Amino acid sequence: MPFQRDHLRLSTASRIGIVLLFFVTIFQQNYVVSVGAFISIILSLLPGIVGKNSKAHLPWSLDFLVSFALLLNTMGNALNFYHDPSWWWWDELTHALGSFAVGMIAFHLVFTLNFLGKVTMSVPMMGFFLFLSAMGIGGLWEIFEYYSDFFLGTHMQISLPETMRDLQFDVLGAFAISGIAMRYFFVKRQEGVGDL
Repeated sequence: MPFQRDHLRLSTASRIGIVLLFFVTIFQQNYVVSVGAFISIILSLLPGIVGKNSKAHLPWSLDFLVSFALLLNTMGNALNFYHDPSWWWWDELTHALGSFAVGMIAFHLVFTLNFLGKVTMSVPMMGFFLFLSAMGIGGLWEIFEYYSDFFLGTHMQISLPETMRDLQFDVLGAFAISGIAMRYFFVKRQEGVGDL
């Protein structure tokens, strides 16, 4: 399928971008961000690894979204967008997109388990689970930022209002994926279709 191939190319381009930014941060001797970029490289490969080593079919949209969200986060750190007032919207964008991506991963897991008969969830319960999953990862990320600042001397948490804005955009991303997934899940149940 040409459409799917184009999006797989975009996923690959996102991964290449993360690798290039990894070398940029090494050149800048910004080793804390380099470690984050290296972790992002590994995380961007996980959807493909899971797809090859399991019977679960991972949709191209999930692979692309995860890779793209990681690329944007790595760009924000490597190019200092998070601390540049002219890029004030970057942090909000990455938080909303990141929580949406986490929600998509949780949705794929729930949908696959439901299709295999391992888990049965009502549509509202599934939406609630996705919302909590996305918000949980967002909350853990803020805790990570706090301890990174405390122990490594980074400046990831600029202020309490900034942290609260991050969490609010996590809520928006989590709410969006929950609503979309609930509608999708409901329609597929009505049709009796089990393939994501």
